[in-house]
This record gives sequence, C-alpha cells and structure tokens, in this order.
Amino acid sequence: MKVNIGPYPGLRSKKERKIDIRIDRYDSWSMDSTLALIIHPLLIQLKETKHGIPSEMFDIVGVEWEKHTDEEFQRCIDKWDEIMDIMIDAFYKIIHDENEPFDAPYYVENKAYNDRIQEGCELFGRYFRDLWD
Repeated sequence: MKVNIGPYPGLRSKKERKIDIRIDRYDSWSMDSTLALIIHPLLIQLKETKHGIPSEMFDIVGVEWEKHTDEEFQRCIDKWDEIMDIMIDAFYKIIHDENEPFDAPYYVENKAYNDRIQEGCELFGRYFRDLWD
C-alpha cells in the first residue's frame, strides 16, 4: 500500500487536494491490521494536537455547554482523552497481535483482552465523525 495525501488547498483555491493511493492485493488480506497501521499513529497525533472535543463529552460528563466552568471543561477534555486512549490502545493491540493464533481457545482464554480491542473499535466507529483537529 502506498498513500500520499497532500495538504488541503487554501480556502479560495480552485485546486483540488492531491491524493495518490495504491492498494496491493495483500493489503486486504488482513485489512484490520493494515488500517490499524494508519489509524494508530493518526489517533496519537490527533490526541496530541486536538483543538476541541466532541460536544457529546459535555453530556457524558453531565456539564452544560453554555454554562461550563474551566474545571468542568477540563473534565470533558479528560473524558475525551480517556476515550482516545482506549481507541489508541485497541489499534496498538491489533497491530502487535496480528501473528497470534486464531483458534477458539486463544480467544476464549483472552476474552477481556479481545473485549478491550472490540470496545476501542466500537468507540472509533461511534466517534468517527468527531476525529478532527
């Protein structure tokens, strides 16, 4: 796989964003692992450079958006960081677990481990549209 995505053009530019993607047949053999290689570092970068949080964090923490204090806002940021950490951990595990055995006893014995990966993937799907800088 080769992915080259250029920067966004300026707001008034008529140019389109340069995108060059080549996907080889073997990239889809274990697509979850292939995508995890891209998603994991993106999530780390987003967590480090974020300029906001999903508005849903206010509801989860029980804070009113219009009347929040700095301390309450920090609790919302902390909750978003916690959710991002779960996603980051899940994709890390997918990357580093790709060579583990796939037989049923392995997964039964490691149910908590696999449940944690599944939780991170589900959170990624739930907050997919909120993954912005």
